[in-house]
Amino acid sequence: MYKDYALYSGFSIRKGKPRDGRVLSLSSIRCTKYSKPQIRRKTDTLEQSTLTIRQSNFTVTDCKASILVKFSEGSSMCTVVGFHEHHNHPFVERFNRDLSRISRKLPFTSKQFIHNMSLNRIGPIVSHRVLVSLMGGHHNVRGTPTDFKNWSQSVRLYIGDRDAQLVIDRLKERSESLPNFYYEFVVEKGQLRSIFWADEISKINYEVFGDVLAFDATYHTNKYNMIFVPFTGVDNHKQCVTFGAGLLFNETTESYKWLLESFLKAHKKQPKLVLTD
Repeated sequence: MYKDYALYSGFSIRKGKPRDGRVLSLSSIRCTKYSKPQIRRKTDTLEQSTLTIRQSNFTVTDCKASILVKFSEGSSMCTVVGFHEHHNHPFVERFNRDLSRISRKLPFTSKQFIHNMSLNRIGPIVSHRVLVSLMGGHHNVRGTPTDFKNWSQSVRLYIGDRDAQLVIDRLKERSESLPNFYYEFVVEKGQLRSIFWADEISKINYEVFGDVLAFDATYHTNKYNMIFVPFTGVDNHKQCVTFGAGLLFNETTESYKWLLESFLKAHKKQPKLVLTD
């Protein structure tokens, strides 16, 4: 309740710490400017005042605004025993509240929006722009583009070892919705070793411009240390076109043999000339 009040009013809050490390039944929630300003002495003692406030982007003003609640033993109920309403500093303006500390915490609706946009191959930065446009301005959206990007990255890190299965599931969904989509993979001892895929556009490109085929296996991904092998060619406008792509766990003869056989299964004809490094 006090958190919503602070968000609506335009100030940030933090929990107070119990004194001497004791666990008390009383808990306080204070304004973030509650503490006293820190001071330090200057080295030059010839000036009249030898005390100065430390320079910082975030300043405290010894604001006493807070609320004190008491928890009942054996129950989740609490009672408000103290409330100090007045602040000694101005509030954050409405059009700048999206940059405050309390407003930068993403609500569940924003997280769900980022996830739904990612399912449609839309990144967190563009998702923030779309949400700002839908909500009518930055002041109506909690979180900055950086917050959207950080949350999206944390979700990818949370996926962890299950991301290989997510890739296979995504390719399976595309093959069911796109009849000409082709993919093949190899799993050994529960580990994804090789994968190849080619969509309808790749097949059309190979049908028309597939006389000369080039593939380069020098691309290594950072996280998985797998070898990325794109199959490319050149169209009539001397522009690069893609015929398919694959990922290999290692550069053995068996891996390349499987990859080239998968390529022939997808396109059903051999090129006249193959270029490689």
